[in-house]
This record gives sequence, structure tokens and C-alpha cells, in this order.
Amino acid sequence: MGGFSSHPLQNFNRLSSVLERTPPELLSEIFLWTLPLTREAARRAKFHATDSPWVLTHVNRRWRAIAISNPSLLSLVTIKYLPSSNPTFSFPLLMVGTQIARARQLRIHFHGCETADSLPKIAVFQCLAAHASRWEELCLLLTSQRVPLLAGLRDRVPLLQRLLIEWDQPKSQAGMESIDCFETAPSLVDAGVSNTFRSIPFRVPVQQLTRYQFDGPWEMHRRILLQVAPSLIEARIIISFDNDPWPNPDGSGIIDLTSLRRLCVTHPDILNYIRTPRLEEIAVHFAKEEEKALPTYFVSILSRSRCPLRKLCLVGEPAAHPTADILRNIPSIVELSIIISPRAADTAVDAFISHFASSQAASLPFPSWLPTCVRFFSDAEVKNTSSTHFIWLW
Repeated sequence: MGGFSSHPLQNFNRLSSVLERTPPELLSEIFLWTLPLTREAARRAKFHATDSPWVLTHVNRRWRAIAISNPSLLSLVTIKYLPSSNPTFSFPLLMVGTQIARARQLRIHFHGCETADSLPKIAVFQCLAAHASRWEELCLLLTSQRVPLLAGLRDRVPLLQRLLIEWDQPKSQAGMESIDCFETAPSLVDAGVSNTFRSIPFRVPVQQLTRYQFDGPWEMHRRILLQVAPSLIEARIIISFDNDPWPNPDGSGIIDLTSLRRLCVTHPDILNYIRTPRLEEIAVHFAKEEEKALPTYFVSILSRSRCPLRKLCLVGEPAAHPTADILRNIPSIVELSIIISPRAADTAVDAFISHFASSQAASLPFPSWLPTCVRFFSDAEVKNTSSTHFIWLW
């Protein structure tokens, strides 16, 4: 189409001419690339007509017709209420209803706020719930006003595949003994709950899950993992609300996770209780006092599993020496990531460089990839990133 000139208006007219000649099917595909990432959309605390996909309907008649005819453009519904916002104007009920009417399948991200006016929020959630049969994904930040509405979802989510439940404040959990409205969801394969303030039983069809992200005491995890073991591919096992002593690990208490490929644990002791013959990626959170024992934990699971581990992520403040021991014991690793607090990052990086340099000078065995494939990230950077490299860790 020729080169662009230095005059902005000429460039705009030329680009507009090209887009006008673009087939509707291709333009519709281009529109999909203008959508914000899910994490970015979920951070927005107000509806904006200038955001994609809404802005596409205001360019001209052709664009409007193409945008409206593509229901995939409107499948993601993100609602986020803040204490300082006016729920009535932040996400107008009319606009939410319009989006739902034009969409086909729905991915719902609803972040409630315990202190914001409840009536507009309830009205919006009821509008969404009226179309629960089209939900494929549901991520909820629950409040006490929203909890009573969950019971009405039982047996009404036939397409729901992904579910994540979190809580806004401690009082959001008041009076809640369990959540069981999703235990009959026939398509659910990815489920997670972050109780944060108080452990609440969360019942889902665990026998069909392929991805698991729960927090709770080890005994709760053990019971669930025994049921979900054959199908599980990814797991994030978060230990919390756990005051009971763990049993001694022995052969009879080992859980076989035969299909597991990716694992994140917040307590390295978990590695003593599982067998993972297909594990390829692992992330381990650890406390400072657990640092020296880290190589022992990895020896335990690897000797039991004989797995093809290729990616390792350490979350904490690992010292260079135990990390080097882990790498020597697992020559199959091709990528090492270390997630660390910013205050400790500089010291840790210097220590690693010094240790690995001295090891190479002494001709100690290290993988040839080591100097270029060790990556450091701050914990804040990981939590805020939209990269799929880290999403499964948090």
C-alpha cells in the first residue's frame, strides 16, 4: 500500500482507506486483538465507552455492525466495585444488560465491595445470574450481601469450566459454613478458592478437575487430592489454617498424582507426601528456616517420582549454595526462576553470580545453560504481570 508519510492526517486517511476495504471476517478478527487482557480489564473500576470493544461501535456504521455481530468481543464481563465508587454509575445496569444480550458464552469477573452500596451491586449480579446457563468462567470476590445469592446458581451452570472464589473482608464470611452450589457443575475442570480469613468448605466435583487451587490445612488437601489424583494436571496447594501436626511420611501415605505436570506449593514438606512421575514444572514457596533443607525435599520427591523436571521456580530468599545443590541433583532442569522481595534482590543476585563464577572456576559440575537462564523477579512484579509464565503461581 506504499510507505507512510510524515503527515499524520495523510497516514490516517490511508489507513482508514485500507480498513474500509478489509473483509468483514478479517476486520472482526482484528477487533479481537484490541481487547484488553483479562487482568487489565479486571482492574478497571468503572465502565468507559472509550474502552474496547465499546469504542469500536462508535467509529462508523460498518465497524458498529461488525462489532455487534461478533459475540466473542463481549464475552468477558468485568465488574469491580471500590469503596469510593458509586455502584449505580460505575457499572450501569443498562450497559451490563446490553453486553450480556450481545454476547454468547460469558466469562464473568465480579469483584464486590463490602462497604459500597449493596442494592445496585445486587441488581447487577442478579442480571448476570439470570444468564448463568451461558457462563463458562466465574471469578468472584464475595461479600456478605452476595453470599445468599449463590444458592440460586445450583444446577444452573452447565457450561461453567473455570471457577475462582475469594473474599473481600473477614465479615464477608460471617455466617457462611460451606459453599456447595457448584458441586453439580458438569463441565467444571478448573476450581480455586482463597478463604484468606477463615477456612470454609468448598464443594466441587473434584473427580473431574484438571486444575486445583485451594487453601486450607494439609488434611483437607490430602482428602481432596486422593479423589482428584487421576485427572489433575496443574495444582497450587496452599497451606493455611493448619495447627495440627502432619503425619510421618511413609509409603502407605503417598498420594499418586500420575497426570500432574505443573505444581506450586506454599510449604516444601508437601513434597514428602506425593509422587509425580510426569511433573515438568514446580514452584516452591519457602521460609528462611527451610532454606538449608530445600535440596533434601527435592531429593525426596525425585527419588520417588523419577519425573522429567525441566522448570524450577523458588519463591523466597534462596541462598546460592542450596540452590546450586538442587541444580546438581536435577540435571534435567533447563530454566530456573527466583521470585524474591525487592529489598533482598540485589544482595541475592550478587551472591548467585559470585557463587556460580567461583564454581565454574573450580570446575564444579553445572549445566551449560546456567549463566543465561537464571532469572530473578520481584514478588510485586510477578503479582502484577499479565504474563502466562506466572499466572499459575498466584
